[in-house]
Amino acid sequence: MCLRRCFKQILICITVILSLSLAPITWAAITLAPQWELADFVSPESVVYDEGNEVLYVSNTNAGYLSKVSIDGTMQNKAWVTDLTSPRGMAIAGNKLYVATGTTLTQIDIPSATTEQSYEAPTGATFLNDVAVDSRGNVYTSDTFTQSIYNLEKGGSSLEVWLNDAQLEKVNGLLAEEGRLVVTTTVGDKGQLKTVNLNTKHISPLSEEFPSSATFLDGIVSDDWLGYYVTDYQSGKLFHVDSDSGTVEELTVAGLLPSTADLAYLPNKRLLIIPIMESNKLFTLNDTQPGVPINLRHAACVPVSPTNIKLYSVPARGLQGNYYGEFTWAPVQLAFTLASTDPYGIDKPSWNYDGDNGPAKWGEVHPKYALCQTGKNQSPIQIDRRRVANFTTSIIEVTPPAPPTFDYKEVPLKILNNGQTLEVEYEPGMGNMMFDGVKYELKRLNFHSPSEHHMRDDSYGLEVQMVHEDDKGNLAVVVILFTALEIIGSTNPDVMPSWEILEQIWQNVPAQPSDEPVLVPNQRINAHAFVLPDYIPGMYYLYTGSLTTPPCSEGVRWILEFPTSFRIVKPELVTQFKEVMGNRDNNRPVQPLNGRLVVEIR
Repeated sequence: MCLRRCFKQILICITVILSLSLAPITWAAITLAPQWELADFVSPESVVYDEGNEVLYVSNTNAGYLSKVSIDGTMQNKAWVTDLTSPRGMAIAGNKLYVATGTTLTQIDIPSATTEQSYEAPTGATFLNDVAVDSRGNVYTSDTFTQSIYNLEKGGSSLEVWLNDAQLEKVNGLLAEEGRLVVTTTVGDKGQLKTVNLNTKHISPLSEEFPSSATFLDGIVSDDWLGYYVTDYQSGKLFHVDSDSGTVEELTVAGLLPSTADLAYLPNKRLLIIPIMESNKLFTLNDTQPGVPINLRHAACVPVSPTNIKLYSVPARGLQGNYYGEFTWAPVQLAFTLASTDPYGIDKPSWNYDGDNGPAKWGEVHPKYALCQTGKNQSPIQIDRRRVANFTTSIIEVTPPAPPTFDYKEVPLKILNNGQTLEVEYEPGMGNMMFDGVKYELKRLNFHSPSEHHMRDDSYGLEVQMVHEDDKGNLAVVVILFTALEIIGSTNPDVMPSWEILEQIWQNVPAQPSDEPVLVPNQRINAHAFVLPDYIPGMYYLYTGSLTTPPCSEGVRWILEFPTSFRIVKPELVTQFKEVMGNRDNNRPVQPLNGRLVVEIR
């Protein structure tokens, strides 16, 4: 899964190192080539890929059975599982196959090809359609004509109403991703992709409205790159949606007919498989025909990566979707470099988080703040785990750095409240971090609410930024994201130290803003309170960015800790912080990634 994501980013960064001229990147259009067809079905509504067994399962809605098909298009067993009521959407969890059958969800044991359990939908259900399984094993199914999604919790015994909302009109296709469902909806005659947060159930638009030619969106799959393929049942058209911009592109594909339904994508084969119900067949497309990016040039891409990455002479053929090409080059050594930055090197003109001097205008407040508007490597960013490189591909030789280690000692509490941000200054020589062979000294703690960095579409109640500096003046910032959550019952003692230090800081914030830090008498703190306990393995995301306040200097190494259940904070602490900051937000909006590489380390 990582191959194309990693490779696209590395291609971009290589172009900078090779000093190509600066211009926007323009990539070749999506090209889809027909492959095999198989016409031996009875109203095939859905196809799902069993990667472990390298086979496809196809639901035959009007025949009441599932077929088993080889990935080369050979029918293995036409009536593999029988006696089902109008089988439609399907999803796999372990060795179980879940199928929407009429108004029930049917659980099938894959090894034995037998029906194990049926879960009846709540009263009022009319048309269970698609099925998805999240990373925790919870099963979801859409009820298209009641604007509902039902849920079977892992280990549960009943199918329950999970969400009913007018925004889910004609909800059909479901795709489970990290922390959310992506769903197809058609409200009136307007098709649109939406996301549903798995924790809060908040619904957000993901795409722009589809063209008028799309009147009943059906299936959705990830292209395993930067977007989604979506079918429209009524028109038989295929669309591609860019997950960053939400742009919808209608794809021209000869051979597609009305009644295209719940499709599948085989990332290891780069094969798109589309059932066409009224034609009783499967239609397949390959999306990796060679193409060449146009104007493969990009400005100011600095890859955040381990310092020992080498690319060997291999063809980069096979990059899927909007982004592919065919290149060969000699070994290249990528080195990570950081620009020294001094955030306090100029007199600070007035800037703020709202109003005329808000983030959108920072670059105009003072000439030395220009990077806030023109910089290409700005922070904060939104982290999307689907696009995070883990350097497990065969084309990359890498010695990944170990997670950072921390050695913090107790220091007097010194707080700066300048009216815009809140900082805790750390005493020199009393806090160190070792990372990637470099020693960094802890300089200060910054606090923002809501969080500046996002995980997918989610912001967090509080973000703590631990700013470190090496002996050359290079900055590295560790980010900790806290979820505001009311705890009922006993609390894990390992979360208490961070609560206690936050309470201590909030209670001692100087009442009047000042440009000078204030030493709080008889108060001492230890930043070690923010370090995870030893038995919790740390996972981090790395990228290069900037300061999140003016002058927005670039070359900052960001190390984001992956949120865990240990990073929770009482809602009243977030409320107290907002009161300290004048009951307003103090977070900069997320900035474009602009081709930067985000790396995951464990």
